[in-house]
Amino acid sequence: PADTKTMALIFEDVSAEDSRKVHWVVYDIPPASWIKEDSMPGKQGMNDFGKRRYKGPCPLRGEHRYKFTMFALDTDFDLKDGAGILNEAKKGHVRDKAELTGRYKR
Repeated sequence: PADTKTMALIFEDVSAEDSRKVHWVVYDIPPASWIKEDSMPGKQGMNDFGKRRYKGPCPLRGEHRYKFTMFALDTDFDLKDGAGILNEAKKGHVRDKAELTGRYKR
């Protein structure tokens, strides 16, 4: 949308046994039509493994569903790099979103 100021990405395991597990959070991504491969387009937030980095899919058993959600936001956030509060901060500021869900098993 025209009023998009920044974007954010959340990658999560939506079929984890105990609850959803967030594997990657990236925010303060400038609006763009593409992101260069192997680049870091914004700031990384804290994932559910206590790290500020991507943690790929690795289910202990069975097949899991993994979802990438990209949010178009109407405001910039003054979050410190590694902020785990993106879900709360983005409330009321999402102008659009796109989701891609895939399946993975070992």
